[in-house]
Amino acid sequence: MNTEHPALLFQDMNICITIDLWFMEILSVNM
Repeated sequence: MNTEHPALLFQDMNICITIDLWFMEILSVNM
């Protein structure tokens, strides 16, 4: 069930937020 988002693989909330922000930056650059 963790295949929807890589952030779900991490238990630490700070890491999840970091991954989310990182992904948003990648998507912004790709678009």
